[in-house]
Amino acid sequence: MRRLRDVLERVAPPGVVEAGGVLAAWREVARRMGTAACPADFRSGRLTLYVATPTRAQELSLRAREIERAVNAWLGAERVREVRVRAAPR
Repeated sequence: MRRLRDVLERVAPPGVVEAGGVLAAWREVARRMGTAACPADFRSGRLTLYVATPTRAQELSLRAREIERAVNAWLGAERVREVRVRAAPR
């Protein structure tokens, strides 16, 4: 029997399965860090997160390296090379 991941990797556009894994990892890391940031995008190693305010964006930007390490540790692979935090568009 084939694993769902194997099937998805064959039929999904390139990067979709990897992005899904990174976004799932972020949800777990965010829960552990006690932060409310919404994953917006993952492309070419860059994870973009949205937060409610510019102040919160600045705070999390200062923790970008910590976030990068935590997500990669959860994944067991170096997938995230950069974290960007933005205030959500209104």
